[in-house]
Amino acid sequence: METPKNPTSIHHRIHEGLSRVAMVMRADDWNRAKRAGINPTQLSILELLEGRGDGLGVKEIAFHLGVSQPTATDSIAALERKGCVEKRQAETDRRGVSVAITAAGLTALRAGDGEEALADQATEALAAHEQEDLLVMLIKMIRQLQVNDAIPIQRMCTSCRYFAPFAHADAVAEAAQLKNITTQHSRVEDIKNRRFNFVVSRAVAPLKDLWRWSRPLLVKEQPPESELPVPGLICLKGGALAAEIQESNTRPRQLPISDLFDEPFFQDKYIIYVPR
Repeated sequence: METPKNPTSIHHRIHEGLSRVAMVMRADDWNRAKRAGINPTQLSILELLEGRGDGLGVKEIAFHLGVSQPTATDSIAALERKGCVEKRQAETDRRGVSVAITAAGLTALRAGDGEEALADQATEALAAHEQEDLLVMLIKMIRQLQVNDAIPIQRMCTSCRYFAPFAHADAVAEAAQLKNITTQHSRVEDIKNRRFNFVVSRAVAPLKDLWRWSRPLLVKEQPPESELPVPGLICLKGGALAAEIQESNTRPRQLPISDLFDEPFFQDKYIIYVPR
């Protein structure tokens, strides 16, 4: 086969390659959803609610999935008719309603996992170091998409059970020559019998959820000889925060990151400190 003298640009070839992979992944989603007896959007909602005992509000679900609120409402209604989710009174707002997965919804998720996805098979065909390199490249692309507000940060950071950017934290610690840390890749709910001076997080969930998850992990107070501030949650947040802070029932301190960095990206970003 003769090599073209004027091949298409590398950007075009990358775009074409990602499009073909995305086509297979969409087919995988449809096949999983079909086995579960639902559609892909409904399947995404069940995956989002899995492990969230208190459920999520409709607005939160729409934001996590990057869909309109009416679309989320229609899909939730269909799942409710099938008995896969149920609506409950929100714990933090008596007038609010949260959506939680049911036993039937968990069964539907398990039914969808019956066969290995074609995209997973292709990934497993790569050598271990190639998989790690691919993960790093994808994280960089996702980060840029987040900076451009093309995708919601929450969805990519916590809700997707297949997106695990810190799965290789040991390698990062070794490269940075950090000797006094312990890494653990798990859900926050799985951390038992341990207490910490601070919990540090990105904007992976609404502040009320971050605080609910973090508070049980904090020591009650610092040692008498310590000069550290009061134990608390430290997280990165952006945008208009008044409503989110009000819903969290906390009184955080806010530090504008623009005071530290001049880049435009940080103009509406804040470090939030919630003392215990």
